[in-house]
Amino acid sequence: GGELGIRLAPTGHYVSTLAMRAEAGGRSLVYSADTAPAQSVVALANECDLFLCEATLHAGDADSSPRGHSSAREAGEMARGAGVAKLLLTHYPAELTRERLAAEAGAVFAGEIGVVDDGDVFAL
Repeated sequence: GGELGIRLAPTGHYVSTLAMRAEAGGRSLVYSADTAPAQSVVALANECDLFLCEATLHAGDADSSPRGHSSAREAGEMARGAGVAKLLLTHYPAELTRERLAAEAGAVFAGEIGVVDDGDVFAL
């Protein structure tokens, strides 16, 4: 039982895209969806327990204009700005190692960082 609360916010993507916050039992999960760094996503993720954020770009890569994606470092910056407990990186290029992604995010975010893979399961 119990209730599940869902809130949505627009992301910084070149097509209409929404980030999602799910809350239940005093715990919260935020999924960034596709987004360039966006204050709307940071606000939605404010003090969440688990922030699942895309990291499509290589550090220093140029994105399309308008932007629509983030790097692992930028995901870390959003996590830091939101004061999240744990950051999980997803939607990243196959050629980037989990260690490199975590290191890039960890350069700006001091909290716990994970890099997800197909089939991973996380508990709140």
